[in-house]
Amino acid sequence: MAYNYFGQYGNPYMNGYLPQGYQPIMPQAQGMPQQQPTPMQNQNSIIWVNSDMEVMSYPVAPNNAVTLWNAKEPVVYLKKADSTGKPTITVYDLVERTQGVSDGSFSSGDKSVSYATKEDLGKVVGVVQGIDDVINAMRSDIDSMKSDMYGIAGKKKPAKKEVADDDA
Repeated sequence: MAYNYFGQYGNPYMNGYLPQGYQPIMPQAQGMPQQQPTPMQNQNSIIWVNSDMEVMSYPVAPNNAVTLWNAKEPVVYLKKADSTGKPTITVYDLVERTQGVSDGSFSSGDKSVSYATKEDLGKVVGVVQGIDDVINAMRSDIDSMKSDMYGIAGKKKPAKKEVADDDA
């Protein structure tokens, strides 16, 4: 306790005024790592909305997205905001999948998928090789045309002799 200038006894720090640069010393247990505080995040929780107006008014930070679930209808909203904060909303209707549930597979239900055989791939390779041969033949034709053109253009015609006025 200290005597203050008002003539009262009391703790000088009780009123919240601390001297400049004062930092209380906090005891730490040795050998125990300090945990960093984690910010509140809404990653694993479902956000329920009751109407489209709630979706429109739900805040989204720039460059972020949030999934909103409609509590009254089987609808999910994906609300995104670009770097300027302009929101876009994509609406998804939830539809129950009845195929593929009994056997535990989550396939797309399309069973008409066919795969290429080695023979099919061999035919494709043969076609590609044939196209490559045609391209090489065209290249050689173009090269021979270029050499003919440059050969003709490279030859100079003999210069005409000028007739002198004295000879005439």
